[in-house]
Amino acid sequence: MTRAGRELPLGVPLLLLLALPACTGGSAPQAPPHIAFGETAYDFRQVEAGTALTHEFAFHNTGGRELRIDNIRTSCNCTAAVAPARIVPAGGDARLRVSMQSAGAAGVARETVSVYSNDPAQPLTTLAVSATISADISADPASMYVGHLRRGQHAAAAVRLLANNPAARLGPVEVTGSSITAQLAATAHAPELRLAVADNAPLGAFHDTVIVHTSSPTQPVLRIPVVGRIDGDVIAAPAALAFGAVRSGDAPVRTFAIRNHGSAGLRLSVVGVEPPIADARLIPLQAGQRYRVDVTLRPSAGPGRVEGTVQLQTSSGEQPRIGVPFTARVVSR
Repeated sequence: MTRAGRELPLGVPLLLLLALPACTGGSAPQAPPHIAFGETAYDFRQVEAGTALTHEFAFHNTGGRELRIDNIRTSCNCTAAVAPARIVPAGGDARLRVSMQSAGAAGVARETVSVYSNDPAQPLTTLAVSATISADISADPASMYVGHLRRGQHAAAAVRLLANNPAARLGPVEVTGSSITAQLAATAHAPELRLAVADNAPLGAFHDTVIVHTSSPTQPVLRIPVVGRIDGDVIAAPAALAFGAVRSGDAPVRTFAIRNHGSAGLRLSVVGVEPPIADARLIPLQAGQRYRVDVTLRPSAGPGRVEGTVQLQTSSGEQPRIGVPFTARVVSR
């Protein structure tokens, strides 16, 4: 049996041959994008504190399709940026420029950069930079979280100042911000910075910086960030509510507590909710001392992300009104 002047191979069904494409030509499927770094770690070696540290990690798209850098996350003391662009064509090259902070650090420091891309085989690449930092003076810890404190209260921990150069002198000390005070104290081992909340500090979260002036020519100042929160007599816990994902038409309930840390009894009342997308009910647990507030999201709230604040009026002269924010994401059924 013949077709178009050619013999059919023996044993091959006619229907199978008819199903085969008439032409086997055409382009091959493109390979997916692939990110390839020339190196994934770099050591700046020995540097002086305060030296600007920058390194570029070169990478290449060895795949057949466009490579996209979706996200870049760095650890605390470094930054990173892609050049020339986050989209790299097939066969193209780009660079990731990483800058590492050395001010206020001492000893071996190591930072990481997480690079997320659309490479299906390697969606995450982790890069590392390190340095051995020489400093005349360093702080231990380099930054301080003091947690929740009251006005006039001292922080539980102090910052040790390590003088690697015996000739370097410390002081004076100043603070940027109005929330904390800092004093330089001598101890048997190393000088310390002792922190306390200022008597007139504003309530709420704060981020101040303690600046220690020194006689070091390479480190004339040492900066120590200090973060925390100053509480008043009336404390809400948690300080904010999160309903999470809520189905449209539901009325979920979330709860927070109010505790009185003052010497006088506390009178409390709910002023309302702004905007009016929820209802709040006050429940006394211990007269003048402890209360519970139930917050019910209204079925009419949404759709999408919604947020509001429960407003309460108190008898505290320090905090005549407090607000507890809340958020929710209303999704369709």
